[in-house]
Amino acid sequence: MGTRTLQFEISDSHEKEEDLLHKNHLMQDEIARLRLEIHTIKNQILEKKYLKDIEIIKRKHEDLQKALKQNGEKSTKTIAHYSGQLTALTDENTMLRSKLEKEKQSRQRLTKWNHTIVD
Repeated sequence: MGTRTLQFEISDSHEKEEDLLHKNHLMQDEIARLRLEIHTIKNQILEKKYLKDIEIIKRKHEDLQKALKQNGEKSTKTIAHYSGQLTALTDENTMLRSKLEKEKQSRQRLTKWNHTIVD
């Protein structure tokens, strides 16, 4: 082989090496871009999932708040009802005690009157 042929082969080999190196860099850039795109898509999917989860949690929270409010209102009504019943029973108890006291006094008078008549 001549010097020219050797130089041509070296030059050709060098060009191929440069070309392959350039293609390698392009491929690495493409791989990096695709990885970034995949990462972005995964993040978007996760973000959508988290937003859905947040909405579900918000709805559950609202439902629990409503239930809590309803239970509070129900408890208030129940307490008011029982307070009314307690007041009515207390009044009735007071009235019955008064009647009982009057009956006792009447009996005592009758007993005294009977003793007076018998004696």
